[in-house]
Amino acid sequence: WDMAMARRDKVLLHQASSENN
Repeated sequence: WDMAMARRDKVLLHQASSENN
């Protein structure tokens, strides 16, 4: 599990929540 992966996951989650809202 890399930091970059965690960061990417966070960004993806953020984008998803932004799209949903």
